[in-house]
Amino acid sequence: MRFTRVVLVTVSVAALSFTAGCAGADQQTAPATVTQSAETVTVTVTVPSATTEPAEPVGEYPKVVSRSEIDDRYVAYLDGDEFVMLAPGVYSEMPPDGVLGTREDYSAYFGNCTAIERYSQQYPGGHTCW
Repeated sequence: MRFTRVVLVTVSVAALSFTAGCAGADQQTAPATVTQSAETVTVTVTVPSATTEPAEPVGEYPKVVSRSEIDDRYVAYLDGDEFVMLAPGVYSEMPPDGVLGTREDYSAYFGNCTAIERYSQQYPGGHTCW
């Protein structure tokens, strides 16, 4: 998402023109004339939004993965044969009712530290990483 801000700037230009004569008696000095004009300049400023882009495709996760597909460090102290993959390298325990829901439904997760750091920026929650 981008925000576009249009700024109008008015520029005033004053031109001063005059003719100065020499010190001779038969020459006249012309008075100074001031010409003023105004122009409107449009400046467009595009400011990137503060939101981060998702690190992975939105429709692919959460999904069920078997224990054998996950690094042993992540599941060594957990029970169960199936876990929920919330993003590549980010996992959670299966919900008691077996319904996956959405990523917002998981407030605790575990996995790879780099993946967890990226994931937790968009989906805050308690986490453990290795």
